[in-house]
Amino acid sequence: MERAATGLGLAAVILGLGFTAFNVYWALGFRDWLDTVFPAADLPGLAQTLTLPLQWLAIVAKTFAALLGLAAVPAVAGRLDRRLKIGLRSLAWAAAVAIVAWGVSQSAWFWLVKLGQASMAGWTRRAVNGHAYVWDPWFLLWGVALLVALLLSRSSETPVRTRE
Repeated sequence: MERAATGLGLAAVILGLGFTAFNVYWALGFRDWLDTVFPAADLPGLAQTLTLPLQWLAIVAKTFAALLGLAAVPAVAGRLDRRLKIGLRSLAWAAAVAIVAWGVSQSAWFWLVKLGQASMAGWTRRAVNGHAYVWDPWFLLWGVALLVALLLSRSSETPVRTRE
């Protein structure tokens, strides 16, 4: 269990930081794949006015959330002060639930759009496909990895009681 928790905790960190790398890329002024996130036709104008502050906010939030995966790695969490460990694990649980909820809801929504059951006026096919195939499933995978890592690492927190 400890090995699986470690692997999934580290996978959650990598998935989160990988996701964050795109925000860094866009915040630095690069525009490749930005049209798979935003539906606007005027991406350069949008990028200069709206996305730059949002990118840096996303970078900070996603980096913090990604690093919360370390709270599920027994070798790391075991070295922390008990109160800090409880606090970080609590934040990690909240993040995992939020990331999974976002990934599920967004993936489902964009697949409904792709299946013609919902409409996204003004959204390009490339933006809808970006969300349906890349961004929202990635969020879901990241959240599930974190959630399962936290579940598996619970057994390493609970002391084993023996009968006397």
